[in-house]
Amino acid sequence: IKYSNVTVLNLRNTKIGKEGAEALANALKEEGNKITQLGLMDNNLKDEGAKTIAKAIKRSNVTELYLQL
Repeated sequence: IKYSNVTVLNLRNTKIGKEGAEALANALKEEGNKITQLGLMDNNLKDEGAKTIAKAIKRSNVTELYLQL
């Protein structure tokens, strides 16, 4: 994602889980990240994964977050 022109990332139903959440969080915090819309519907994030991503979003360019339970 670093230095990419990607602004919309839809990870619907990808079952990213804990490890994927950590990797996504790291990518969102990278300098040069341009993602403004993030879709995480139908994933297996659990509480820990959701908290990890939430912290990263605070330091990112994400302005729209799509969740569905």
